[in-house]
This record gives sequence, C-alpha cells and structure tokens, in this order.
Amino acid sequence: MITRPKGAAGDTTAAPFRAMKGDANVTLRFSRFVAVLIVLATTSVLAAPSSVLPPATSVPGWKQTSPPRTYTSSNLWDLVNGEADAIMAYGFISCSHGEYGPKTAQRPVVTVDVYDMGTPLNAFGLFSSSDRGGTSAGVGTESVRIGSTGLNFWKGRYLVRTTLIGSGAATPANKSAQTALARAAAGRIPGGTAKPVEIRRLPSGYQAGTEKYVRRNYAGQSFLNEVVVARYPSLGTGSELFIAKTGSASTTAFRRYKEFLGRRGTVTPLTGVGNEAFVSADRYSGNTVVARKGGYIVGATRARNPAQAKALVSKAAQGLQ
Repeated sequence: MITRPKGAAGDTTAAPFRAMKGDANVTLRFSRFVAVLIVLATTSVLAAPSSVLPPATSVPGWKQTSPPRTYTSSNLWDLVNGEADAIMAYGFISCSHGEYGPKTAQRPVVTVDVYDMGTPLNAFGLFSSSDRGGTSAGVGTESVRIGSTGLNFWKGRYLVRTTLIGSGAATPANKSAQTALARAAAGRIPGGTAKPVEIRRLPSGYQAGTEKYVRRNYAGQSFLNEVVVARYPSLGTGSELFIAKTGSASTTAFRRYKEFLGRRGTVTPLTGVGNEAFVSADRYSGNTVVARKGGYIVGATRARNPAQAKALVSKAAQGLQ
C-alpha cells in the first residue's frame, strides 16, 4: 500500500485548504492594489488645477466660452509674459485657465487662472509677494480685490486669479458673477483655511498684511532662503523680523551674514539669545539683532532700540527647534 504525504497530489482533503490559503493571498494583494490606485487617483485629482476650475453653473445663465487650457513651465510666458519668472521662483507646477460669460456672449467676461504651486507655503508666498494691496473679498484663506477688475485668493497649494475682461465688463452683475466663480473655486479646494505653520512661527505684534514668504535671496543674500518675514511697528518705522530656515548650513549662514554686516558697520556679540547672536549698527539697516537657533537664523532689522529687538528675536527663537 502506497501512502501519500499530506498535501501531495491526489490528497483531496488538503486541496481545499491550499486553495483557501491561495485565495486569501490573492485577496490581500488585490486589496493592496486597489488601495494604491485610490491613493494615486486622489493625488492626481489634488495635483490637477483643472479640478479647481469652477463649473459654469456656479453662475445661473453662464457658460464656459472655450475649453480650459493648461500652462506649464514650458509655455507659462504665453499667459503671463512679464511675470512668469516670478511665478516660477515659487515652485510653480502648472496652471489651468478657464473663460466664462453669459450664454448669449460671444467672448469671455471673466477669466479664472488656477496656479498649482505645490505647497500652501509657496501659494502664500506668491500671493504675499504680488497680490496684496486691495480690500478683502472674503474668499479662501486670504483674498484681495485689485482695482475694479481683479479678485485673487489663495487656499491650500493653489493661487487663484480671476479677472473681468473687456470694455465695460466691471458691472455690478459681472462682479457678482466673478465673486460666485471665485467662491466656487475655493469650495473645490480641500482642507481648511489655516495659514502655513511657518507663518505662525512669527511672534505676535506684526502689522497685519505685511507677513510674507521669501523663497530665495532674502535682502539680496544668497544664503538666506526659505524666509518668513513681517513688519513690527513697535520696533520702529520699517522694522522687520525674519526667520530663515537654513538647516545644516545655519552656522555658515550666520557667519556670512555677520561678515556682511561687519563690512558696513559695527558688530558686537550678544549672549542669552539662541545658540549664538550679535547686534550690528550701520547707516543702512540701523540696529540689527541676529541669532542662530538650530537650523534657523532669526533677525530684527531697522530697530530703534537694540534691547527691544533682542527681546523680539529671543521670543521668536524660543519657538524654534
């Protein structure tokens, strides 16, 4: 009599168990595959600024007057020739352009441009560098009405610019439609309206609307990048406090800034602020206090009183790791 080991060919008892184990593995692999597809699909939707373009139904009786167009780094100059370089400097990925107007119109009345800047900090940075100067429209995280034709806002990783175009387009009805389109676009951007954490590192007391993100070459210094900055009237006219994220290059950046200011005026070491600090005085920047804390450089410029500047820099440095 020949005996077969369990699970060998012809063992009809073991076969169902092997099949069940195989089915479980297939099911697990399929579940993982589906999960990956969902993540990729979600990422694609979030990455496409075309998904933010508002539907024409946002304004009753309106239509898209032409198909949406996409702009990338290769053709952004066709859309904003004089500003393309400035936009590219903030991490621009792509832009979707939509045109809208009444169903009876032959030409667009409102254009909507959705810029995907990659991160909320980049979107805020571009907005803060070029889109402030008007009254708020109450849209997105921050918005502004520019003249009689512009309504711009940022939210999440997107900067959205809407413009009334054509002679006589700035009518109350068209402005209302423009606002409706802007609100619809903001509603299509997921997430809340909180400002980036980097901005929230700035100490309280700054002048509202002066907070900015400078991605490269703050104050003309190639070693001061990824800088958040705002004006502090309590320190003096034009006084600013900045926080530069310098990472592993912080020691070098601190030394180079100290040398730069030393060539223009006096530099005196300070104690009790960050890892190391100094105060300088010159006719260009007035009193300047600079400290290094970990991977950051913190500075207050154009201060009337060095002691006040030191206190503010110390406060900012305490919140940094």
